[in-house]
Amino acid sequence: MTAKPSDRSGSFSSAEKVINDATDGSNNYDEFASQGKSGEVIEPPADMVRGVAGKLSPWTMLVVIMELCERFAYYGASLMFNIYLQKVLGRSKSEAVALNRVNQFMSYATTVLGAIIADQFLGKFKTI
Repeated sequence: MTAKPSDRSGSFSSAEKVINDATDGSNNYDEFASQGKSGEVIEPPADMVRGVAGKLSPWTMLVVIMELCERFAYYGASLMFNIYLQKVLGRSKSEAVALNRVNQFMSYATTVLGAIIADQFLGKFKTI
């Protein structure tokens, strides 16, 4: 049995309250402010600093760019892998999709295995 809007007796869920507050045109929504038990707005501490703590090194940007390039290469090769399996190797579409899924699974599974090896045996400094 589903409740009708008239059965709510005027109470709003927290998600509805956020939506109503964000769409009322006041534009005073703060993502860090929350409501307390009695309905008052709890403000963040005055010494709270938003953003990244400290200056990022240029090497950080290099790591981000390399990760983006790796993602583009992975998904681009994944698309071409299906076509290669079908056109060049003569596999059926279902076989090509299955092999592609196995490749995708192994790509993610080996990273978890690598993370376990790095955390348990090598340590974070030797891994990087």
